[in-house]
Amino acid sequence: MRLKAGLKLDLRSEEVYKQPGMIARFFGAQPKATGKERVFGSTLSVLDHFASAYKAMNIKNVAMA
Repeated sequence: MRLKAGLKLDLRSEEVYKQPGMIARFFGAQPKATGKERVFGSTLSVLDHFASAYKAMNIKNVAMA
């Protein structure tokens, strides 16, 4: 029997802010959003956890494509 499944990962992230310079901070400038995000963790670490779980359940014939 062959089973196929898909996996969609939504990793936690936070927005990156640009910090103002020392003089701008003295005058009360606030950090500005850059429009970029920083991701915590990685897809490989999640797949590693899956591999460990499969090993614990003694499942040996899993192929990741």
